[in-house]
Amino acid sequence: EWNDANNALAGYGLSIVTLNYLYRMIRFLQKILQESPIILYLVPEETADFFIEMYNLYNAYTPEEMLDWNEEKNCIKRKSFVDSEELLFEKVSLSEYNISMDRIILHVDQNCYFASVEMIAHPEYRNVPMAVVGDKEQRHGIILAKNQLASKAGVKTAEAIWQAERKCPGLVKAPAHYDKYVFYSGKLREMYEEYSDLVEPFGLDECWIDITDTLNGRTPIEIAEEIRQRVKDEFNLTCSIGLSFNKIFAKLGSDYKKPDALTVISEENFREIVWPLSCSDLLFVGKSTTERLIRANIRTIGDLAASDRSFLLKYLGKNGAQLWDYANGL
Repeated sequence: EWNDANNALAGYGLSIVTLNYLYRMIRFLQKILQESPIILYLVPEETADFFIEMYNLYNAYTPEEMLDWNEEKNCIKRKSFVDSEELLFEKVSLSEYNISMDRIILHVDQNCYFASVEMIAHPEYRNVPMAVVGDKEQRHGIILAKNQLASKAGVKTAEAIWQAERKCPGLVKAPAHYDKYVFYSGKLREMYEEYSDLVEPFGLDECWIDITDTLNGRTPIEIAEEIRQRVKDEFNLTCSIGLSFNKIFAKLGSDYKKPDALTVISEENFREIVWPLSCSDLLFVGKSTTERLIRANIRTIGDLAASDRSFLLKYLGKNGAQLWDYANGL
């Protein structure tokens, strides 16, 4: 029966990941129907009709299992149910959380990582502007990281210490302890691997986590929020998380709101969130590429997405075509 339904569903242009998810949802629903005659669910209103159609297609050989929409009571019910045994699906608007993605990628970015690790051992640093600095004697006298108070004072990562002190005369300077940063990075990665075996580090303080096939009945937002809370509770750190359908947009999401935040960039909202951003916010767009794009009057990611791909290929080579793909969510 599933093979027949699978072939029919393929006509809707759904990916095999979506089909498998739908199949698991239907099987789960059948199981709980055997245990309880009345169940309340929250379902995004825009998916209710689609779900009824898909569920009935799957149960085409067992009419008594088929569902129907009860307009009077605003719920989904099994056609064979009497009123007292209705299966209720409350229609609610969950568009903000209605994530439809073939891939589900998280990008977790620890906030002010080096400075935050130093604040674990020195809680007093939390109430003053502080920065982790390089060794002047080794000619590395620059700002390696800073806390939020230093950021508000205008201190920038990678600027010279003397420049930072001019902006923030009371800046507290802490030496770097790379062994600590490596230690906590490893512990954080171990935690991420509890959610997926597809974990890709990006430096010590950032990781992509592909949770497409490891939701285990939970929503992507639930998993992302749990990770964010565990980082806080178990490590006394904070992180920002981007949730999206590809790595590039997930990375943009973790940068979009800081500190200690979650940003969802979906196929439905990425044009509103991503396209107004500067091209320089896009991964792999450095200073030189940004300047060349500006000379071509391409300033935002939306400008990049609207540009001619063949022009970008000639203008920037393969990198230009790749950036066009990134801007368009491909």
